Amino acid sequence: MSSGLEQAKAALRAQAASLPNPPKPSGSGQPRMARRLSDEYTVGKKLGTGSYAVVREATHRRTGAVFAVKIIDRKQAKEQRLKSEVALMGTVDHSNCVKLWDVFQDRDRLCLVLDLLTGGTVLDRILELESFTENQAASVIADVLNALHYLHNIGITHRDLKPENLLYVTSDPESPQYNLIKLVDFGLAKLQSSHSNLQTVCGTPYFIAPEILEEDHATYGSEVDIWSLGVILYFMICGFHPFDDAKYPVMFANIKKGRFSYPSPFWDSISDGCKDYISKSLVVDPSKRPTAAECMEHPWIKGAGESSASKLHASHRSFLLIQKLLIFQRIDPTCLQQVSQRLRIERVPRGELVIRAGEEGDSMYFINSGSVSVLVDGMEIDRKGIGGFFGEAALVLKQARIADVRSCGAKVYKDHGVPEAAELFRLSRADFEEVCEMYPELQSRLSTIAEANVHRVKKAKGSISAKAAMRQQPPS
Repeated sequence: MSSGLEQAKAALRAQAASLPNPPKPSGSGQPRMARRLSDEYTVGKKLGTGSYAVVREATHRRTGAVFAVKIIDRKQAKEQRLKSEVALMGTVDHSNCVKLWDVFQDRDRLCLVLDLLTGGTVLDRILELESFTENQAASVIADVLNALHYLHNIGITHRDLKPENLLYVTSDPESPQYNLIKLVDFGLAKLQSSHSNLQTVCGTPYFIAPEILEEDHATYGSEVDIWSLGVILYFMICGFHPFDDAKYPVMFANIKKGRFSYPSPFWDSISDGCKDYISKSLVVDPSKRPTAAECMEHPWIKGAGESSASKLHASHRSFLLIQKLLIFQRIDPTCLQQVSQRLRIERVPRGELVIRAGEEGDSMYFINSGSVSVLVDGMEIDRKGIGGFFGEAALVLKQARIADVRSCGAKVYKDHGVPEAAELFRLSRADFEEVCEMYPELQSRLSTIAEANVHRVKKAKGSISAKAAMRQQPPS
């Protein structure tokens, strides 16, 4: 490892003297620059990708232990952020935080060997269970509070809390760690000394604290994590965000004023204790927010939702499902409710046509898992994945289908290497017209996109026809 990274780690360790020693690299004790990831680990299947990194499974050659390795493209990532992430993770050792086990680097890549977490995100687990209760939500929040209490005590503010960064250790219900949550992604985390505050504007818009949005970039501290966790709990409970709005400026204004509510019917059955915890977390003045330790003493957390084991509102799971679909982000929750009640699940095996060019078209489709290929005269001109949709032009513009759409299946494989079917949500023409009459904004969004898609298909058709004509011309 470069001297810069070592110096950063040493400085942070000095400020966190109460921590156990950070994990030492395995191997023969050679200088780090002389060690290669492939010498000590067998790198396997891809687990995920990011803007400048890919995560793969990695098996330690000597012990057989399985880890995740985050392979970062150093040309794409900011060097200072990499130094910060590695240095901070090297000091973190807690059961509710992902652990850094080893570090490798060369000129182009930085490789972080981490805990392998296979249980999916908090939202994945909610969808997997098909129902969710307050006491389950309280258990999740308690785990995250344990992590935050530890981090804040050693001066670390995470700064990017969101559901995607809360991962379960395993998906095996028989494992004693089935319900164990770990906090991941310390890319935006910062160490804060007792006499200093943070100033960088960062975080994910839905979960960002009001003090970070101040025009003068006012300093802030670990209280931002308490706010973000309150927003996460609100979202887990009802399936939509407390400050959501179709326009970001309005959403940010709502955040800065702390303007949110518990709308009926979605919150009618939720306990006063849960609402009280959220309300105390989402106080605009950070000095009046509870600390992680104080949150852990809240009756709703200490009781783990003892009096609230009933299932959440019936729309809860549907909301979380269609929130994955980009077209429904930042839209009125009552619109989500109307759409979710009308969606029908269809599973289409790989290779089968979902729609055919020339058909009148009586439905549009949203992709929940897998992908589809858009074909013009047998040639692929586009591929749509999770969160995408198609077939809207026939409904919005009232014209025949102009392209074929074929299922590519899902990348999750069953036995014998057979890919699973793509899972689609179908919305019929009649249901589409009903919803759009109630919520013109949805029709406006779809109309704009439909016109652009039709233009793209027509352009592709013209290009294909021109190439075909050129091939048919006799040589001069």
